[in-house]
Amino acid sequence: MSAVSIKSYELQHVLPHIRAARTGGPERIELDGELVAVTSVRLQTFAFKGTRCVSCGIEGLRFRKVRTHPSDTRPHINLYAAGQSDLIEVLMTKDHIIPRARGGSDALSNMQTMCFRCNERKGSSMEPDRLSSGPST
Repeated sequence: MSAVSIKSYELQHVLPHIRAARTGGPERIELDGELVAVTSVRLQTFAFKGTRCVSCGIEGLRFRKVRTHPSDTRPHINLYAAGQSDLIEVLMTKDHIIPRARGGSDALSNMQTMCFRCNERKGSSMEPDRLSSGPST
């Protein structure tokens, strides 16, 4: 089932809160009266590694507060890029540089930003041209 979108937020409205959470700031922020967690490694990847897909270059432009299912009580936020038209959005994801299937960790230093399409295409392969230049925490 696809996510039910509640509202969009500009990058500059959300990214500072994600960065602050890593350095002792609040673990949840209020977005239009609802608390949303901002401590996930996925969100930290966007905040510290960037919002552009390392493979195709598409850039995440806005966060959306969503519920995966209408009965979900807590929303979460996803990052989306504009597709080939403004009517199509592409979900941005975190990618394990060294895939977990090959012994890679869940640490931020092993993450990079990829769009959903490129991440699906990459799978559990290790493509040298997509590896980041070094660890970043």
